[in-house]
Amino acid sequence: MKPTLARLLVGVAFLSSVICCDKNPVRARLADIDSYAASNPDSARRALEAIDQDFLNTRKLKAQYALMLSTALSRCKIKVPNDSLINIAVDYYKTFGPAKEKFLSYYYQGRVYDDLEDYESAMLSYLEAESIHSKKIPLRHLTSLYLLKGDIYQHYYDYEKAVNAFRKAQSLALQCDWKSNYFNALLGELAQNVIFEKQKEADSLIQLIMPFRDEMPLKAQMLFDIRRLLLSRSRMPQDSLYACTRAFEDSYSSLKNFQWDVLSSCYSKAGALSDAERALSHYKEQVDEPNNDLRYLKAYVALSDSLGLHHESQKANATFQELLGMQAYEKGISDLRFMEERKNRDNNSKRMRRVITLGLLAIFMFCILVFLELRKRRKQKERIGVLYDSLKEEYAQMSALLKNNSNIQDEARSLLGQRVKSLAQFLSADPPSSLSKVADQLDSLTENRKELLETIGLLYAMYHPAFVNSLQDFGLSNKEIGYCCLLVLGFRTGEIGDVINRSSSYHISSAIRQKVGLGPNDTNLSIFMKKLFKEKES
Repeated sequence: MKPTLARLLVGVAFLSSVICCDKNPVRARLADIDSYAASNPDSARRALEAIDQDFLNTRKLKAQYALMLSTALSRCKIKVPNDSLINIAVDYYKTFGPAKEKFLSYYYQGRVYDDLEDYESAMLSYLEAESIHSKKIPLRHLTSLYLLKGDIYQHYYDYEKAVNAFRKAQSLALQCDWKSNYFNALLGELAQNVIFEKQKEADSLIQLIMPFRDEMPLKAQMLFDIRRLLLSRSRMPQDSLYACTRAFEDSYSSLKNFQWDVLSSCYSKAGALSDAERALSHYKEQVDEPNNDLRYLKAYVALSDSLGLHHESQKANATFQELLGMQAYEKGISDLRFMEERKNRDNNSKRMRRVITLGLLAIFMFCILVFLELRKRRKQKERIGVLYDSLKEEYAQMSALLKNNSNIQDEARSLLGQRVKSLAQFLSADPPSSLSKVADQLDSLTENRKELLETIGLLYAMYHPAFVNSLQDFGLSNKEIGYCCLLVLGFRTGEIGDVINRSSSYHISSAIRQKVGLGPNDTNLSIFMKKLFKEKES
């Protein structure tokens, strides 16, 4: 067995033994929890929290555990006090991947910051997640990503960015047939148009959403109805507005996070001031610092105006405008835009680096190919030069042989003369137009050297069959028979080497001696062949 194959089999056996002997139960436990985590996140959370941390003995296992637990906590709407857990996953997956886990780690990191109301850090995490492209990333997570980005832009009153994010969420929700978040994305865009009093755009969205209202969850219906109420309150008579506002309160006030501040503003507009005060009092109980809360101040301004408390209204409105124009808000939206621009620049730089790297690699490969081609041509040229010199030497030596050996038979002389003539024509002609043509012609001429011996052997078979038959009885080939014929003609071994080449002459001579039974100390091969020729021809 080859050593390489043996080593491979040993390696496979070792890995198999490691896998079979893996006594860490966490891998199988995590895989089992993952199978039901989406459908039953609370059970998954409790199962994950029950795992013995000592078994998380690799960075990969720790990262997998951190991501799964962060996901379960987020699905159970449990807020965590800091980012320490999810950062374990981020630190591992941003280096080692794969793309899906890298995306999810940044996504849930953003959700942690969102819950902590650190919107700038949340946006930075969402931008990192958004920059990861893979078909394995679930469309539902991408839908949620753009919904969350839209909420942050809405928080900073960035109309254009918020609308773009909500529209991307709508498109993705349709692709994955996620109706509830499709409605949420529509409601997010509607809220922006209501806030910025874009009547035409808001009316168009209401017409689009209205046929699906009854399909929405109750909370989504509440958001849709309150935005319709806000949009139409300036166009409704007070009694109609009051009736609609009372119906809205009766339908939805039992829901968690009911928007008492908006209800108070609608009651104020309808002239139902006691109901407006009652609703605003409910909202005041929900916030820690009402005098620093924009929603409370906005509703309080509306109520004060309706009550004729203009001084109070102006004072509250001044506080509202001060808070709205606070440096924190201006800095926040500026930072968000800067982060997006920086992320876009980073992505463009990465793309440019990839293009440059691929370009340099292509140039490097081209240079290697050029180098190999030039080296091939140089070697071919050197080989052609050697062959040229060899043919010139052969031409000179064969011409001398024909001139100095008068005992060569006419047929052999004619054959050798044709060879000399071919060499003369080649050496006297203009150089061919390409190296490949030179090589072809030289290969043809050198190949004819081999055929020359066989042709001489065939001539002798015609005129001296007894001699040739005896050589065939020894088992000689046609080439070896031709060699023997040249010896009979009077050529010396060295002269035959000039006709073919010296190394081939030596090998053929040795082979013939072995076949005819001549040992190292026996007679000369030329003498042996001439003697054999005389015997067969007598």
